[in-house]
Amino acid sequence: ANVRLSVLDTLPATGPELDRIDYLRGHLFKKQGEVAKALSIWQSVIATGDRPIRAKAQFALTNTLLEQKKIPLAEAIERLEQLRFAWRDDVFEFDLLHRLATLDAENKDIRAALVTLRQAVTYFKGIKGAQALTQEMRRLFRAFYADGDADAVPPVVALGLFNAFRELTPPGAEGDAMIRHLADRLVAVDLLPDAADLLDNLVRFRLKGPAKVETGTKLAEIELTDRKPEKALAALRESDIPGIDADTARKRHFIAVR
Repeated sequence: ANVRLSVLDTLPATGPELDRIDYLRGHLFKKQGEVAKALSIWQSVIATGDRPIRAKAQFALTNTLLEQKKIPLAEAIERLEQLRFAWRDDVFEFDLLHRLATLDAENKDIRAALVTLRQAVTYFKGIKGAQALTQEMRRLFRAFYADGDADAVPPVVALGLFNAFRELTPPGAEGDAMIRHLADRLVAVDLLPDAADLLDNLVRFRLKGPAKVETGTKLAEIELTDRKPEKALAALRESDIPGIDADTARKRHFIAVR
């Protein structure tokens, strides 16, 4: 500490160094509970500092104003979006993207959150914590479809988001149920080809046993309703397995006859 003080005594600090010191002083004041002083210091840095430190000060200022409920969530998101073009630096930009995604998710804009997280994971693979964002993407995607938020948007919007991020679909029964539910919503609004595409993928690549038979039968019904008898027969063939129970077999035979 004494060495550092002696260096500061003999070497005058430059303008950028003084701005950085002020920026850090703002964090110190905030940590000590003197939020008003922190905000004032960061505003001064934003007004006079160079680009890198201005961007960091604006980031700190915006987050603190939101935490103090001095600005609404939408304004905080808008401010941070503008910062994406203020300074390009790996760690800063990674932290900015992560924070933006968090706020977008809080604002119920799941598409924006997932797009931003994907950018962070893609562009900053070498930064510590980047891979953890992939799990965050999976969590947001699962929550959107499994917890019912997807039911609050039009089916075509839910489908568009699913197609854009289908690699995030959970494995196993949970993901299968998610896809079937989305297909049911599409059928309800007569988006039959889209519903059929979802179920066809299930039958071909995900399901086995009775679940494959049941979904293949439903797919055949949808294709027949959509006046595509060849595809209906193909769905029955693809989902045919030994040991189908008598009631289901009769239903499938009736579909084939039709």
